[in-house]
Amino acid sequence: MPSARIPPEVQGTAADVRKRLDARLLVVKSLWFPTPRELRAWDQSGVPLYLRWLGPHQFEIGPWLASMWASAFSPVWRGEIIAEGERARLSWRRTWTALTWGVLIAWWIVVIGWAGALIVVVGGGQESPWWVLWWGLLALSTTAGPAVGWRFGGRALDAQHDWLEVAAADPLVDGEDW
Repeated sequence: MPSARIPPEVQGTAADVRKRLDARLLVVKSLWFPTPRELRAWDQSGVPLYLRWLGPHQFEIGPWLASMWASAFSPVWRGEIIAEGERARLSWRRTWTALTWGVLIAWWIVVIGWAGALIVVVGGGQESPWWVLWWGLLALSTTAGPAVGWRFGGRALDAQHDWLEVAAADPLVDGEDW
């Protein structure tokens, strides 16, 4: 959900906004499969947000956390830069990355399917009922973990609204170092 503090419209063309974001945020190609260079840059970066381009004008912006893996389970602002002449409009929403959604959905399907099979086996007296309790705890933890990531990663993301507003809207100055 967009913040009222980040202007939906900024001065400059879509290309200008893209250059600003590239210059001021940590650009990565993948959180799940980073290159050694991206891992080094992640460890050395002092910027609070990372940027991942999904297309020429589509992006994901997420919080820089101590670990890329923690950031993978944090929400992102997925959006696009919409060109409107000499101005650009930013449109975005809060979500997980597409790969994070895929991993979570696949895991929940496995957990629920396996739990269903386990209930049949336990109901038939072939296994101990303790397995149902164990599987229930596994299902709870695999739901609670991403919920914690959403909450605390979301706080880290939301804390950077003002920083992102400046990064997206202020014109680039030669020699600036973010």
